[in-house]
Amino acid sequence: MKEKYDPISKMFHWLVFLLVAIEFLVAAAMPEMRGETDVSTLTDLHFSFGLLIIGVIMLRGMWAIIHLRPFVTSKSDVSIHTEPLANAMHYALYISLIAMPILGWAWASSRALAVSFFGLYSFSPLIIPGISAPQLGAMHSLLGVIIVLLVLVHVFAALYHHYVTHDETLIRMLPVRLAEKMKIEQK
Repeated sequence: MKEKYDPISKMFHWLVFLLVAIEFLVAAAMPEMRGETDVSTLTDLHFSFGLLIIGVIMLRGMWAIIHLRPFVTSKSDVSIHTEPLANAMHYALYISLIAMPILGWAWASSRALAVSFFGLYSFSPLIIPGISAPQLGAMHSLLGVIIVLLVLVHVFAALYHHYVTHDETLIRMLPVRLAEKMKIEQK
């Protein structure tokens, strides 16, 4: 059984982190989306990064099916109770990272805004019957808060494993050089 994540899994993990961070920075810099808001470069980037996140999460999910996660190390305090919580948190994060851009796409479509992927491809409108534009916007925004909270829990859990239980949960997902440096410091 393997004890570390493979390089592709690590790449997907950190790529998703980078894309989500960029997406949130772009969202913070965008004008507030109101009925009369014009599509700007920032709005186009926001739409594009949202679509890119969906694609990367889907690829990451397919890769995860083929390459199972490493087993829990013997030093870990992951118990029969905490492992299901960790799995639930990961699934909630993945589902939220897919649902949020879909809701954003539907919200833009309900307001007759064109959604394109970096100007290379325009997507057809996505209509979710029975849900109004304000409801879609509220759900999109709520998922943003949920994602931030899930990421904070994820980071806290990784730091807890590293600094409190002194296991290799965090180190297994770090790039090789950083992981080697942290292993030395941990001893």
